Amino acid sequence: MTEVQGQSQPFVLEAVFNHIVLPAQLPGKEDSDVDAISSVLLNITATAIHEFQSLTDNRYSQEFSLVYKSISSYRKVYIDGILSKKILLQLFQHLGFGEQLVLQVTSQNAALIVRREFEPLGGSIIFEAFETSPTSQKALEAESALQWDFPIIAVSIPYSTFRTLGFQQEIVSFLEQASKESIKRFAAVTNKASSEAWESRDTVDPSIITCLMMALLEATGTAIAPSILRKRVRDDVCWNDSVNPWRRNPTWLILRVALQKHLQYLSGAEAGTIQYKFMKCFLLQSFLRQILYKTHPERSTILKAKLCRRMAKLEAAKTQAPESLKKVYDYFFDKLNQRIVSVNDLVDEHIARVWSQYRQSIERRVDPLPGYADSNDTTLRLPNSGSYLSNILGDPGIYIASTKVVYKSNRLPEVPKDARRDFAAFADKYYKYFAFEDILRHVDTTYTGLADNIAERCIQISKQLGKYLDEVNDLYKGMPEAFSGLILNILEL
Repeated sequence: MTEVQGQSQPFVLEAVFNHIVLPAQLPGKEDSDVDAISSVLLNITATAIHEFQSLTDNRYSQEFSLVYKSISSYRKVYIDGILSKKILLQLFQHLGFGEQLVLQVTSQNAALIVRREFEPLGGSIIFEAFETSPTSQKALEAESALQWDFPIIAVSIPYSTFRTLGFQQEIVSFLEQASKESIKRFAAVTNKASSEAWESRDTVDPSIITCLMMALLEATGTAIAPSILRKRVRDDVCWNDSVNPWRRNPTWLILRVALQKHLQYLSGAEAGTIQYKFMKCFLLQSFLRQILYKTHPERSTILKAKLCRRMAKLEAAKTQAPESLKKVYDYFFDKLNQRIVSVNDLVDEHIARVWSQYRQSIERRVDPLPGYADSNDTTLRLPNSGSYLSNILGDPGIYIASTKVVYKSNRLPEVPKDARRDFAAFADKYYKYFAFEDILRHVDTTYTGLADNIAERCIQISKQLGKYLDEVNDLYKGMPEAFSGLILNILEL
């Protein structure tokens, strides 16, 4: 996969983010295209080294030029997870002093670092082998990070032996075949039904490279005690309804080990480690710029925090470093500080913009009130009481005279005289009835006081009751509350 193709696919960048940053939320299954992710990791690292080389002017140009050549060779020989025999043979034939080859043998869970060192009589070739991914058991048992020493084993071969064509052809053939084939004898196993079964979900034993191949090389050379690089290796095993679990890509570990060991060889252990740490910060800020507008703001914040923590650790290490190394710290801080500040500002601005857009999207819209009411808004639909009111208006016993209101300028509307007369006639009937009801409350004294006997009094009350019913007539029709008062009055009489 080319650099442009690999970096143009957002899903690949999201997967690469998981391997570089190792956030808390990880996928629950193996990446769909492991080789594509490895290719993008190589491209990102090579691009960052090239830019970092131009940033350091001429002071460290030679060191980073050799490092960039090493990573470029790694990209060239590692094609779709397999080592190319033809390309590897060419690289062996043109390996110069201070140069380093990084060879990833994917199927054997191992990697080789091949380096030519200057010595009398033509120098020597150093082979260093190490494991690239821990077993699932070790990754799950670790409370924090694993502490690994690199390499596991190292062998020195005289350059005079290494440069022979037959020797190189045997090595490249062995490495090509080892990168293609997975030998079940060295694969992970599990116990099922009281027998061992091949387990494809775990890492394989790297003994074919770290033991068998290195033993063959030792027969033509010498086992040496290499300079040990101790690193904290973080990994995880995430398995959720899938065939194989998610594991951290071993290419990222190989790149970190190879870069740091190469810089330590070129500049010394302490100065090389400082260069590596600053170069790692440069890579993180470069990757952050690349994914800032392609990933979720939360992930950008996580990477920003990781970058800032690394810079803070370098500031703390500078205070405890000797004077000779403080100059190295000052040089790289001067080159990187402005870039780190600018990318942090970009992240803050992007998050503020995304947050503002989100707030606007959830904000309730309140439109301004219109200056004039719409004609539809002045009409009541009355879905529940409309039919009841229509029945009342359609009752022939109720007379509602049509009125016409005339508006005059600066004056209240006047009620027509016909309407006033109709209202007065309507009200007079109720006034007379209310007065008659008031008389009935005193019927015992007013109307029956002159009666000589009970029979006479009953006759007078019956006359008053008949008159009361005639007066009421249909005044209370359609009014149940008032009609109940009528019934009570009759019962009292």
